[in-house]
Amino acid sequence: MRETEDILASLEQEDTSQNSTTNESITLEDKITFEEYSLWENKNSTEFFPQEVSKEEIILASNKKNILWGIIFFIKYTFSSLGIFVVLLLLSNYSAYWNLAASFIYADDLETSKNWLIQSVAASNISEEKKSTSEVDTFKQVWNISGSQTGLHDINTFVAQSNNTPIDLGIEITPYENRIVIPKIGKNIPLLDITQTRVEDQKELDDIFMKELQNGVIRYPGSAKPGEEGNSFIFGHSSNFPWVEGKFNDVFALLDRVVYDDEVIVYYGQEKYIYKISSKNVIRPGDVSVLKQKKDDRKQITLMTCWPIGTTLNRLVLTGELVEIQK
Repeated sequence: MRETEDILASLEQEDTSQNSTTNESITLEDKITFEEYSLWENKNSTEFFPQEVSKEEIILASNKKNILWGIIFFIKYTFSSLGIFVVLLLLSNYSAYWNLAASFIYADDLETSKNWLIQSVAASNISEEKKSTSEVDTFKQVWNISGSQTGLHDINTFVAQSNNTPIDLGIEITPYENRIVIPKIGKNIPLLDITQTRVEDQKELDDIFMKELQNGVIRYPGSAKPGEEGNSFIFGHSSNFPWVEGKFNDVFALLDRVVYDDEVIVYYGQEKYIYKISSKNVIRPGDVSVLKQKKDDRKQITLMTCWPIGTTLNRLVLTGELVEIQK
């Protein structure tokens, strides 16, 4: 009996050992299967080739992963910085950008402003009622002959009729202050001269420019006056920071809309000068060739502003030729 129990215990122990071995085999098999799947996924391969992974390969894979994350971070950082820069640029120059957007959104209003300026300039000629010489002579003859109430009646009739005969006296109304009118972009701007004749250095001159640009656009000192032979060089802001005082911080924001053959009208010294645009260019800062006075008898005007809007990267330059003077 005792032997039978020992035999049964021995069989149970053997069975338990076999089950344990089987479980360990299953666990090991599951582990290997998971490792095989992970390695297959990382290598993006459709087949698995069993091999041992060396320390060098692990380091290489880690470096590749770090490089990938570095590239992703760089892209995110670049686009985030670019987005912040664009937002700050728009906010710091919102007035100029709004004018630019409004010129497209409210194109009809800009066209109306353009037409109004053209009509205002055209209406600067005074017309006055005046009797014609022939009618006056006829009236004198009638008066001298009759010398009576009939003649007096003729005077009243003559005055009533002659008052309906308009003639153009050719008188041009010009503004008291110097101004530049650009109908294409609906602008009528004060034109300023720098009266200070002595400055210590370029910085002082720049400070004077910045202060005067709050009140209009400036004719560069030493350049030709409008109507004179040479180049009358005029510059103004296309944009500025919102905290800078002045009503003309974006007065040239739409200057790029002015094209060949558009008119620029300058009132200077109580005279009227009409220019037509002949060229348009973008130049680098520091290019002083636009300031040079040409050695010929041409009478030109040059308009310049910073470009693109909100930056000082380049300068937009428009040149026009004098086509008419009205005194």
